Formats: sequence, structure tokens, C-alpha cells
Amino acid sequence: MLLSILIALLSLWPGGTDGLGSSDKLAHAVAYGTLTASGFVAWNDGRHRFAAMIFAIALGVALEVAQSFVPGRVASGTDAAANTVGCLIVVLVVAGWQRWRVSGYRHSGNRR
Repeated sequence: MLLSILIALLSLWPGGTDGLGSSDKLAHAVAYGTLTASGFVAWNDGRHRFAAMIFAIALGVALEVAQSFVPGRVASGTDAAANTVGCLIVVLVVAGWQRWRVSGYRHSGNRR
């Protein structure tokens, strides 16, 4: 929750983020990937994790739209895409890690 508020404040701060240059998209991906990861840590079941991912993507899109009303800021589809990519990278990494962990567990001879 606090991370969502921090991202919203930074996203809606008048004047923008002129100093980031090309690393702007990376900053977006990292911020929203971190937001998604925090939801995954908080909730361990698939339904809630899916909701955390959808929340992060929706927040990213909503904040991009809201930026069009803030002086010195503009809505950017590429920023919204970078936000979504950050979320999806976390989803893929977690899914891969879980698959690897389950596969390694089965092959190690340790069965439940």
C-alpha cells in the first residue's frame, strides 16, 4: 500500500522526471515490477497474486492518464507499456522459479 502511494506521488509530481533520459522506461519497469513483487510476497495464492498484478497494471495506466492533467507532465503509452512489462517480468520470474522448484523437488527423491 505504501509503495502504491509513493509511486502515485512520484508519478503525479508536477514538472516530470526530466533528468532520467532513456533510463525512464527502466525506472517505470522496476517501480511496477517491485509493486507486483510486493503483492506476490504479501499473498501466496494464485488468485490474490493475479489481483496484485492487475492492480499494478491498472494503477500504471490510471496514473499515466492522470498525468495529462498535471502541469509539466504528459500521458505516455510507452510509459504504461514499460509499467506493464515490469509487472509481467515479475510474473514470469516467479512462475519459472516455482516450476523449477517443483521440478527439482520431484527429481530429488523427496516426495510428500
